[in-house]
Amino acid sequence: MRFFYGLVDHFLIDLKIADPSEHRRYTGADNGPIWSNFERLLQRTRNIAVRIPVIPGVTDSEDNVRSIAARVFSIDPSIPVELLNYNPASPGKYRELGRAYLFDRKVAPLTESQLAALAA
Repeated sequence: MRFFYGLVDHFLIDLKIADPSEHRRYTGADNGPIWSNFERLLQRTRNIAVRIPVIPGVTDSEDNVRSIAARVFSIDPSIPVELLNYNPASPGKYRELGRAYLFDRKVAPLTESQLAALAA
């Protein structure tokens, strides 16, 4: 993978699911390369924010969020970890792109208080 580090001001990294088997179950891919790429990126820059997409019933468990945050903070405690609430417009965006939307659950985003409790 080749990046043009000098041309990018800030990197946003989405880390969805800490558990490798659950990550594979929901995304169809191993999360090992994602973590490796994150660690390689940290060798070049600290202008990074980690985002955890919060999908109710999938990524919204306290254990998942805590595991991702703990791993990020063990590597570098200065890297911010943000929760990115579920966007219910996702299916329409996939249709517009001509792609299949494989997440077959109808879920609503977390309320502000639920998101705040998870962030705490």
